[in-house]
Formats: sequence, C-alpha cells, structure tokens
Amino acid sequence: MVRGVYDMDSITEAMNASSGAASRGPHGQSDAPPTHATQTSATQTDADSQAHEAFRAFYTAEFPPLVVLAQTITSDRGAAEELVQEAMVRAADEWPRVRGLDKPGAWVRRVTINLALNERRSRSRERGATSRLETLGTYSTPAHEVADPAVWSAVATLTPRQRAAVALRYLEDLPVSEIADLMGCSVSATTSHLHTARTRLATLLGDQS
Repeated sequence: MVRGVYDMDSITEAMNASSGAASRGPHGQSDAPPTHATQTSATQTDADSQAHEAFRAFYTAEFPPLVVLAQTITSDRGAAEELVQEAMVRAADEWPRVRGLDKPGAWVRRVTINLALNERRSRSRERGATSRLETLGTYSTPAHEVADPAVWSAVATLTPRQRAAVALRYLEDLPVSEIADLMGCSVSATTSHLHTARTRLATLLGDQS
C-alpha cells in the first residue's frame, strides 16, 4: 500500500534519522568506546553523507523515467507520481542493499511496475484515454519525449501488463530478456505481450501510418 506523498528531501531526512538512531545506544549515547567516540562519529557522518548523496543522485536520475513508466501503466499522472515516490521510499529503506546491487535501477523499476499493476487492478480507473495520457512525458527526459497524443490514446486501450512491456521496450529501450525479468514473467510471455500490443496499436493507428 502506498504510504503517502514524499519528496526527495523528506526521504533523505528519514534516512538521516534512521542512520543517526542506528549509531547511538538505547540512551542516545554512542556505542563506541569514549576514547574513539569522536573518530567513530566522524567516520559514520562521512559514510552517511556519501550514502545520502548517492541516493540523491539515484533519485534525480531515476524519478523522471519511472514516472513515465508508471503513468503508461496507470494512465494517471498523479497516481504515477505517488507510486514512484513510494518505490523511492522503499529504495531508501533498503538503500545499503539496493546501492550494492549491480543494477539498482532495475530493482526500483520492478517495485514501480508491481505497484502500478496493483494500483491499476485496485482502482480500475476508466476515464477518457486521451485526457489521461495527453500530459504523458511532462517529467520526461529527452529520451522519453512524448509522441503524438493519438499514440498514447491507443496505448491506453492496452492491458496494464501490455502497457508495461511497451513502456519498457520503447521508452526504456530494454531488451526482451530484461523486460521479462523486471515483469516477473517468461521471455515468451513478454514477447506475446509485445506482439499483441503491437497488433492492437497497428489496428488502431493503421489509418495514420
């Protein structure tokens, strides 16, 4: 369940509070021997600062394309922002582990996809396709520039998992094998999602080709 709206500053503040509490004993005192307390505190502060700067860079780089990804699945920009913020909160909660992964971005994409699919199922938003998707790309980087609104109106008619596959393939430019891994399904299922989506889009947009 989404816990609420967070921004980068509030997330990093929570990280600060968590790391600060971890470095103190039950009475608010440092667990380190008094003779090494200052050195230990300085070392911990440096490590925390580096972790927070790494997370800030991660957040700044990943947030815009993740919003586009989530919005493609949910057709709701506001919901997409909240879902990505929640995914980032979860990344912050597990940042030491996530930061050490080969592809931290893949981890947060997987979380975002799962949240977006659950959001879509739970709320079943059915509004006008064009009005929901016409602002897609507001938070996009040059690699995610919005195309003809008619294309996104057509994308809105796909199933959520087909949308996820299309977003990862054509917005993120990921190979099918990586899309399958992120979506938690087989390569053949992913290929099927993409084939069905392309066929559907070709039918809807054929008169514009």
